[in-house]
Amino acid sequence: MHRKHVVIVGAGPIGLETAVQASEAGFKVTLYEKREVAHNLRLWGHVRLFTPFGMNVSPQGIQLLAESNAALPSSDALLTGREFVKVYLEPLANALRKRITIHDNCSIRAISRGDLLKGEAIGCRESQHSKFRLLVEQNGRESVDTADLVFDCTGVYPNQNWLGTGGIPCPGERSVQDRIEYSLPDLNGDAAKKYRGTSVLVVGSGYSAATTICELASIANQSPGTIIHWATRRCDPQGPISRVKHDPLPERDELARQANRLATGQGRAIRWHRGYVVEHLQLHQDGTHIVATLRSLEKPDSQSIRTEQIEVGQIVAQVGYRPDRSLHDELQIHECYATSGPIKLAAFLLGQQGTDCLSVPACEADTFRNPEPGYYILGSKSYGRNTQFLMQTGYEHVAKVFRELSAACQSSPSMV
Repeated sequence: MHRKHVVIVGAGPIGLETAVQASEAGFKVTLYEKREVAHNLRLWGHVRLFTPFGMNVSPQGIQLLAESNAALPSSDALLTGREFVKVYLEPLANALRKRITIHDNCSIRAISRGDLLKGEAIGCRESQHSKFRLLVEQNGRESVDTADLVFDCTGVYPNQNWLGTGGIPCPGERSVQDRIEYSLPDLNGDAAKKYRGTSVLVVGSGYSAATTICELASIANQSPGTIIHWATRRCDPQGPISRVKHDPLPERDELARQANRLATGQGRAIRWHRGYVVEHLQLHQDGTHIVATLRSLEKPDSQSIRTEQIEVGQIVAQVGYRPDRSLHDELQIHECYATSGPIKLAAFLLGQQGTDCLSVPACEADTFRNPEPGYYILGSKSYGRNTQFLMQTGYEHVAKVFRELSAACQSSPSMV
């Protein structure tokens, strides 16, 4: 029987797990990664994970590594991103290369359903028996690959949101974009130099912002003259970071507690702009500083709008990430208007708003089906702009999808 061809896009944790499951299910598998294995994770590799090692791996992955006698840390070890890549993801990719085809430094630029246009065969794409057509680019050359099933595991990092209020660039943001750090800077490494002895604006009220604030506070203690402005939409007087009651992840709770203490304390290094958004950015006439205008979200009693103007040497925007949807722009994907994720999963997650990611249950395989048969979005990208994604839950989703696919192929080999 002809083995169906599975193409996976993205060799991060979820992409590699998908490759493990697909190869064990008997599919012919090709994995494309635009740079190196786990590239996006490496970009924030200096950050220590909240979740222990045992929560960031799968039984199938561990079993595959056991066959190659790989040395693994204890299940309760708290690793940095780089350590996790070194001890788990890289060995897993190396073991997979014996089973499947992995193309590093190879990008998928676009995907279509064979010769069909986006608006054709609505509701009956499967009956056309058309394979997916993928535009592949490697070393400046383009080619076409085809697949029976495609799994988009590309994630959302580093496709950042805009710093300006309302989710769009504020006036001046694009003109000074090269001076804004939208990712997680390694403030314990060489990147710390440009933050010492200067004023810094940090925007955001998530754990990434908390990490940056704590590291900047450490720099300020060692380098007089370092001033940190922290602007957050959140205005809870207890602090910018929402804490989880009886948090089962001690490292996460400690980070939130420390960041809130720094924001609400009386120290001179950090100035918390509570309930403020960035209204305008402009390069100072000295050519080195940026003038940032912050606007309060509080409704004024009078006609005047409350604003603050600060001059900073650096800006760190920890404002979250969004999925790049251009990959499936020519496919029939039903997306949520609020999160930009696949609609069925988005509807489920919207019902879980306010719930800690550890408490959000894994969905059934049916949740990941969409009007384009055989096309699956898995991993953090499937959550769209929702930030509740957990690696462990992502592994469970992969397993459920392949259990359903295996059952379908056994009952009818022609089924996808």
